[in-house]
Amino acid sequence: MCRLFGFRSQGPSAVHRSLVRENNALQVQSREHPDGWGIGWWGDDGAAPQLVRGAGAAYAEEAFTRHAEMVSSHAVLAHIRKASVGPVTLDNAHPFRWGPWLFAHNGTVTDFARHQARIEQEIDAAFAHVVIGDTDSARCFGIFLSRLARLTPDPTSDVPLATAARALAETVRTVSAITDPDAAVPSATTFLVGNGSLMLAIRRGRTLWYSTHKTRCPERGTCARFGPTCEAPPAAPGTEVNHMLIASERVSLEDAWIEVPVDGIVGVDAQMRLHRFQLGNWRKRSDSSAA
Repeated sequence: MCRLFGFRSQGPSAVHRSLVRENNALQVQSREHPDGWGIGWWGDDGAAPQLVRGAGAAYAEEAFTRHAEMVSSHAVLAHIRKASVGPVTLDNAHPFRWGPWLFAHNGTVTDFARHQARIEQEIDAAFAHVVIGDTDSARCFGIFLSRLARLTPDPTSDVPLATAARALAETVRTVSAITDPDAAVPSATTFLVGNGSLMLAIRRGRTLWYSTHKTRCPERGTCARFGPTCEAPPAAPGTEVNHMLIASERVSLEDAWIEVPVDGIVGVDAQMRLHRFQLGNWRKRSDSSAA
């Protein structure tokens, strides 16, 4: 298993508390998930995200702490790995990157060695070069990009959240159709993706939580964007939020965490509006229109 962390906000913000300083920060969790790490973040210039990765344990590598303390961004995606498919190498560390997109996986594709060739057939030739290393996760990223490119004329431009959510759902369905029919344990495909404007995740086979509000913000006296909505009740779908956290485990005590249901998709779009979908019936929860 691995651990995911995503952050999206209205403006640049530091993430060192969630990555290093909280009681259950990603660095703390890395003692049980010591096989690589990565931190990716986007600037405000529309350029490709910056990405740093390591093959060791986040708690033991100074580079993780240094970059976690340094990063201030409106969008961050981080990962710590516990190897299940592929050796412990830098190429196998998440997140994976293509153009504006970052992608991370928590879970394991069942019996990957037996299904690898069939899974790779689902990756369009245009994205074959994106697949690096030995992991099932990198192949899932290739499938996601392939599905996304079929749904939008330019996956590097502004992509509607519903389109990205559909590509993510089709990735899960594609992998499941290959691996699950005769499997005692279905593939676990909990994914987190972002392109600097939108960020979303799907839960399949692993835990997943999100938070859009705090019970009490520790930066309420210093944050220029602090307001009543920061400590309001959890947001309803379609509501604009100031920030969103997505994580495999609840990282902090002050954030109001909500568990994503099994087969649920959650995310925020470029306007920081909250969206929730359900994979089974592909309808947005609440009264929003179908995707």
